[in-house]
Amino acid sequence: MILSRLPDGTTVFEERLDQFRNDWRAAPDARRLVLDDGRPAVRMENGSLVTVLAPYWQVMRQYMQARLAPGVRHPTRARYCQACGAILHVAREFEHAWTFACDTCKSTEIHGKSLVGGTEGAGEREKL
Repeated sequence: MILSRLPDGTTVFEERLDQFRNDWRAAPDARRLVLDDGRPAVRMENGSLVTVLAPYWQVMRQYMQARLAPGVRHPTRARYCQACGAILHVAREFEHAWTFACDTCKSTEIHGKSLVGGTEGAGEREKL
C-alpha cells in the first residue's frame, strides 16, 4: 500500500488490485468516484480515498478496454467476467434478467435481458 495526497490535500491510499476490488464491491454507488487520472476510487467515511496502484491501473485499463470494446462478441448465453475476464455461464434465468456465474473467481453477475438479449417473460418468476 502506498500513501499519497491529491493536490487539494486529500489522503489517497493506493492498494493492490485484489484489495481495491473488495473495497469497490463493498462501497455504495454514492461513494464511488473517478480520479483525475482515470483511476476508480472509493471515498472512505473519514474523507480519504482508496484506489488502485497507478501501474496496475495502466495494465488493467488496457485489458478492460479490449474486453469491453463495442466490437467484442460474447459467446451465446455467456458473458465475460468483469472481475477476471473468464467466460461466465448461465446460472439462472429470470423473467427479465440472466444470472451468470464464474467458475474461475466464483463471482456472480446479473444482466438484464434488454441489454444481453433473451425472451422477456421467459424463465423463473422472481419472488418478492
